[in-house]
Amino acid sequence: PGARYVILSDETEWSSTLAHELGHFFGLSHTENPDGLMTTGAKRSGPPSLDAAQLKKVKARAKAWVKKKR
Repeated sequence: PGARYVILSDETEWSSTLAHELGHFFGLSHTENPDGLMTTGAKRSGPPSLDAAQLKKVKARAKAWVKKKR
């Protein structure tokens, strides 16, 4: 609560970096999937993605966060 974050990236795809860091906000950890959003340092062959389990976790955390803010 009350924390502030600064995200620095030298990538040209800064939106992927932001999405990756938001993944951490929603409780996701790093993965070994080379095309996954939560991988580190890999060059993706396509757009970053979440697997079904990651997406389920993000949705649950988002729903709980919204409910808590009401």
